[in-house]
Amino acid sequence: MKELMELHKRICECRKCSLCETRVMPVVDDIPENTIRLMLIGEAPGGHEATISGRPFSGQAGEILDDFLHTINLERKVLYVSNLVKCRPVKPSKRPRYGLYANRKPSREEVQECSIFLEKEVQILEPELLVTLGKTPLEWCLGRTISMKDVHGQMLYSDILHRQVYAMYHPASLIYNRALASKYTEDLERLSSWLHEGAIREI
Repeated sequence: MKELMELHKRICECRKCSLCETRVMPVVDDIPENTIRLMLIGEAPGGHEATISGRPFSGQAGEILDDFLHTINLERKVLYVSNLVKCRPVKPSKRPRYGLYANRKPSREEVQECSIFLEKEVQILEPELLVTLGKTPLEWCLGRTISMKDVHGQMLYSDILHRQVYAMYHPASLIYNRALASKYTEDLERLSSWLHEGAIREI
């Protein structure tokens, strides 16, 4: 995976947008040892990922994700996890966590500058399926506005990345809305059916 290691180095050295001015570290996943079937794509790193671990989905949302993946007997080591934006988008806050800032949604310009790294990751790893976590990465993959309640748990197609895309809620959404837990479980069961049977089964 020399090519992926070189890409990670480019990400760590990137200064294409203003996020480099406030970042502690960019966030990239471990280099996979074997061919991967799934690539998970989030929006951007949170405070824990960007200031402590340097790995995507390692904070509270990551713990929720790991718990749900465990229910379908899927371990992180057989996945590759990425974000649309590699550095933490921040804003000043009177109640900051992990530094002087709070999280915010990445701007259109930040996504435009950083998404080239995601495209390259997909080209290098050639995953069978992309799983988007949340609205922002899914809208970028599809190139259009969507409603998560209308498309979650569905298999879609990205003309940008030339891959099938499976739409899921971001695990952080369960922190604020526990009512989504049953939908999240059903969506994971559909994903599990694809992994084992090659097709999305109706639940």
